[in-house]
Amino acid sequence: METEMDFQTEIRRSPVLKSKRPLVASSMLHAEPLLLTIDTSFCTDIAKEVGIKYTDVVEGLLPCKETSRDALKRITPETMAEIIKGKYTSKFIHQIVDCRFPYEHAGGHIADAINIQTTHDLERTFFPTPPSASLPRVIVFHCEFSAQRAPKMGLHLRNHDRNLNLHVYPHLSYPHVYILEGGYKAFWDQHADLCEPRGYVEMSDPAYADELRKYANLHKAEFKRAYSTGFLRT
Repeated sequence: METEMDFQTEIRRSPVLKSKRPLVASSMLHAEPLLLTIDTSFCTDIAKEVGIKYTDVVEGLLPCKETSRDALKRITPETMAEIIKGKYTSKFIHQIVDCRFPYEHAGGHIADAINIQTTHDLERTFFPTPPSASLPRVIVFHCEFSAQRAPKMGLHLRNHDRNLNLHVYPHLSYPHVYILEGGYKAFWDQHADLCEPRGYVEMSDPAYADELRKYANLHKAEFKRAYSTGFLRT
């Protein structure tokens, strides 16, 4: 498993609540679970005031499952393959974000995936948001096993999105964010024909020891700063 980054984030699940008043999460990591348990009628009223549909915020577009690790839903490699093959073309626009290090991405990646390793590049890529499209936007994050890097980047996007849209809560610019279950390894095992170039370089490949050391240190430093400033906790 992806043990090279010792970043185990303990995320407690929020209790099921029903309130007539907005709930303020103690951590932005809890934003989505709390949102899903707020009184629907209350959120619908807020949505009407800011001119958005409540269903646009809370409903998913893909078969997925929740995890106790964080607030982002997981999709299977099979669902990812269906997206690439065009099954959902009429339902949404998709973007695949590969959070692995550059040498991993260069050695083989999911078709059309973009490689992003830093929060700065992530924010610059997705914000300001593009002009409104006729279809919703789906973003799928993954790394080698989707155990550490992808969830952290996905949560950073969600938290940044939430902070930018606090004035129109519960609206999100990107409400449909998913994590690829099992990461590139699981997808490669099942759908190598949808990878380009057709290859798989492990993060711990000895041939890239220097690159691993470099990017792992940068990754650790970046998310240490995020936690120290409270960005991932507020």
